[in-house]
Amino acid sequence: MEKGRNIGEYEHLSVECDSFQEGVLIAGDQIEEISSRKDLVLVVVEGSSQKVGKTTLGNAIGRRMVNRGMHVIHCGRLLLGAALTSWMMSRRFSEAAKKGLVILQEGETSMIPSNQVEEYRTMKEDRIITHDIRKYLEMAGFGNCGVDLWLTIYTPEKPLFMPKDGNERLVSPGDITICNRGSVNDE
Repeated sequence: MEKGRNIGEYEHLSVECDSFQEGVLIAGDQIEEISSRKDLVLVVVEGSSQKVGKTTLGNAIGRRMVNRGMHVIHCGRLLLGAALTSWMMSRRFSEAAKKGLVILQEGETSMIPSNQVEEYRTMKEDRIITHDIRKYLEMAGFGNCGVDLWLTIYTPEKPLFMPKDGNERLVSPGDITICNRGSVNDE
């Protein structure tokens, strides 16, 4: 495993996982590390195509983190505001809900030039965490929240698309990129 780029507040892993199970373990470890420093962790899951295991990946990570005492919310971008409101209300009444994990399903992605990763993430993050949600989080005391971990999943049959843009080095936009060789998938 190599240390990756420093995007946002934390230096993340930039690692290619050869199996679904390995990806779940590494992502879970990274989420635990981030949650040791903050109460709310936002994770984005993207895939190379439909039916590559995005939902299954989110569910597997969610189960692991629930077993470690986190309150897990699995949603799409459009429900993020409602999901955060629900978590903030439950954390007032339950010790178990003090740490929150939001797993956002974000659809499809492809390989991108290595010098455009930060620009890609900023553009996607602005679509995910709208001005109103960002303001809401700041008012609730969470400061300037952003996406903490980007996960990308693909299968050998549906690899990440590689545009032919010349000689630029293409990379996955994910901190953790998972090859779902066993096609663990219920989508």
